[in-house]
Amino acid sequence: GSNNFSLLLEQTTQTCADCGVWFDSAELVVQYTGSNKPYTYRKNGGLLIKQSSGKTGRIQTSLASIPAGSAVVQATLNMRLNPHEGIANSDNTSVITVYDFSGGSKGPVVRTITAATDIKGKGYSKSNPNVPIDFTAYAKQVHGR
Repeated sequence: GSNNFSLLLEQTTQTCADCGVWFDSAELVVQYTGSNKPYTYRKNGGLLIKQSSGKTGRIQTSLASIPAGSAVVQATLNMRLNPHEGIANSDNTSVITVYDFSGGSKGPVVRTITAATDIKGKGYSKSNPNVPIDFTAYAKQVHGR
């Protein structure tokens, strides 16, 4: 089975022509049974996700190092907004649709990330740039493949 944790992030609703969402980095932290040390994957370098220019973000790692008998307890993708261009102050309507990309092409929708609920709605901004998004269900699915 494939243990590929592979996501394609695509902005499917954009407030204005320049209203992309820009993350400077992402870190996946997966807690699992039988270990006090989580599996951690870091992606440095910008993830500019912008509908108007067709820019997408990719997060890809393998969960194969998590032992087969272990159960995923929690998986969080911690993304850091760019301090200058992360998200427009007026942007409360952007939507990022996250797709399974483990087959090398856009697969089923894993979840959506909305400015209103997941970013702005929780108080994240250029001055509070850390955006943790729960991907536990997807990590459980991937680890079970």
